Amino acid sequence: MTTPNKIDEINTALKQIEEALQITIEEENDEKQQENFYKSYHHRFIDNLTLSNLEFQDFEDLTPVFKLVTSLKLINCTVNNIASLVNLEYVNDLILENVILPNIYQPDAQIVDTIGIHFRTVEYGDYSSKYFTAYFEKLTVPWFHKM
Repeated sequence: MTTPNKIDEINTALKQIEEALQITIEEENDEKQQENFYKSYHHRFIDNLTLSNLEFQDFEDLTPVFKLVTSLKLINCTVNNIASLVNLEYVNDLILENVILPNIYQPDAQIVDTIGIHFRTVEYGDYSSKYFTAYFEKLTVPWFHKM
C-alpha cells in the first residue's frame, strides 16, 4: 500500500517541474491528445513521464523526478547538454523521439532513424547494478556515423 507521503512527493516533484519548465503536466488520459503527461500506476513511482516540444539547457529542471521516474520519453525536444542524464536513478526506459542535440558540432550531421542502446552500470562497494534501455527515434546526433 502506498503512503500519502509518497503521493505527495510525486505531486510536489511534478509541480516543481511544471514551474521550472513553465508547462502543465497532466495525468495520462487516452481519450485526449496531451503534450506533457505522466502515469503512476501504484503511486510509488512515476511509471511514465512524457514531455514534448521543449528545449533543455540540461536536465537539471528534471531534478525533482530523478529518483521517481522509471520511463522518460522526450518528443520534439532540443537538449543542449545530456550529461545530467546519468542522475536519472530509476529510469529503465529512456525514449528520445525527434530530439536534437545542437551543441555537438559536426558539419555532416545526420538523422538516425531508430537505434536502441542498453546501458548497464555496476558499482562495487555495496554492490549495486543499474540497467536501462534507451531508444532514439529520429535523433539528430552530429557525431554518429553509420558504418
